[in-house]
Amino acid sequence: MNANVLSWGRHPMITRQPVDRQAAKIAFYERKFALSQDLDAVLEQCFKERKDLASAVEVVFTCLARHLAPQVMFLRTFNEELTMTTYTWGIVFEVLARSQGALFQVAKPTRQTTPGLDWFAIPLDMAGETVGAMGMGFVTGSLTVSEREMFELMDAAAEELDSYFYAIQDNRRKHEFIMEIQRTLASRNLTTAISGATEILLRTVPIQDLLLLYLDEDAAGRPRPLYTIFRDGHKLFDAETNPLPLLDEMLQAFVPGTLPENSALEPFFPLLPTAETIPLYGAVEPYRIGRLIINPQEGAAFSIFSRELLQVFAESLRQRLVDFNREKTLLRHNFSPEATSRLLELRDYKTRYLASRTAEIGLLIVDICGFSHISEMLMPHPERLSAFIDGWSAGVLDLIFREGGALDKMVGDSLVALFGPPFYEQSVQQTVAGMVRTALAIRSFSREFFRSPENRDLQAQPFFKDLGVAIGLNHCQVHVGMVGPTRALSAMGGGMTDTLRLVDTARHDEILVTPVVKEHAEKIQPGLWKFHGPDAVARKFRREPLTYYRLAL
Repeated sequence: MNANVLSWGRHPMITRQPVDRQAAKIAFYERKFALSQDLDAVLEQCFKERKDLASAVEVVFTCLARHLAPQVMFLRTFNEELTMTTYTWGIVFEVLARSQGALFQVAKPTRQTTPGLDWFAIPLDMAGETVGAMGMGFVTGSLTVSEREMFELMDAAAEELDSYFYAIQDNRRKHEFIMEIQRTLASRNLTTAISGATEILLRTVPIQDLLLLYLDEDAAGRPRPLYTIFRDGHKLFDAETNPLPLLDEMLQAFVPGTLPENSALEPFFPLLPTAETIPLYGAVEPYRIGRLIINPQEGAAFSIFSRELLQVFAESLRQRLVDFNREKTLLRHNFSPEATSRLLELRDYKTRYLASRTAEIGLLIVDICGFSHISEMLMPHPERLSAFIDGWSAGVLDLIFREGGALDKMVGDSLVALFGPPFYEQSVQQTVAGMVRTALAIRSFSREFFRSPENRDLQAQPFFKDLGVAIGLNHCQVHVGMVGPTRALSAMGGGMTDTLRLVDTARHDEILVTPVVKEHAEKIQPGLWKFHGPDAVARKFRREPLTYYRLAL
């Protein structure tokens, strides 16, 4: 007779054993589902409350104790610092490590019996990567489920924990990536900063090809596109150190300050269907200062995590370029491109070189003779007057920068230059020689500019024969540095007033100098420059007259 059937008269009676087994299975799955639901809810609440890992694990232990009733527990995983850490419940870590330390490293579900306790341990993993282990000790004989069912319950809990722990690791990796990128981009050398940050990105994200295209300035201050091309983690081309001639030729054909579209770059860089293009905008969004084009590894696409890191990299790089350009633009108001680049290499340049000080420096002031006539004539056409001033001042400033001078200010048709700042490295004689050369070059340039085709309308006027420049040179002690609310370079002192007086005294194309300028100019290059004088002119605020000489050339 079937063991599950009992004879009762003529009708068999079915026992309740299969029904009980089915009910037990349903009850187990309900218990497993309740555990998963409860643990998911508490972990979600931990996320919302932004609990640290240690606090979250305490909540997890409480939940597991409520559902499984172990005597002791441990969870081993990476903490927020990506350090493997063991959290315990009901037992001190040192005691657990001495007695059951082997359970910390289990690679598969493991049961182990010790006096008074039955231990169950399983590994925690995510996407094939082990992120820790979980173990529970039960009082011997207290289990109400089978070994298989206990491991199944623990697996259900592990499925909830795996994602939580992995998210912590991802966030930590992302944080470390951001910090490393920002530390590298803080380098004062922009090229070094960009190369270093790109290498960090290539170590972290699976990238096959990368092209960074961005705008910078050449030595003359003109905008120019720069680029870096990487393939399989290696730098192939760099605009400054290892250029790609055909790409350079193509970029030079574009309007200065603009960047080509992706289609124009295809002959030089592979554009896969899975390529990511990330524009880098300036402080004002429509103005693009660069672009990243990135190909993932062949046959792959970027994961969400990789895309997040790409965006972090692009934004950090964009901000570095914006900050660098803003800082560079401010310095370029006063200094040559070479001096600006040198200053930007130094983290402490503001206190080291630009802080206010009392110093002996050279002063050059130039003014257009007859400008009042030009202004009167061109006043009905302000754009023409602006073009005249812009053209003349740009040429003069270029000559000043070539000799290492700096711009103090420009007011109308008058331009004030300083020789000495920002580095104060030259001797008095070197400074004076540079000033004299600059003054002569300004005079020659101005003559050519006034006679250029663009100024034909001025050349037909009666006042044109009197058009020229008046220049004053001085070397004296002043208070100089970046001062005022705009932190602009400026020099102040009686020497500035004397130099302005020289310019007021000078006539058409005259260069007047103080005695100290004459003395040092004759010492450094005897016989090269000749001076007439001395002459004297009254000062506005001092009794003694101002002595000066006239450069004969």
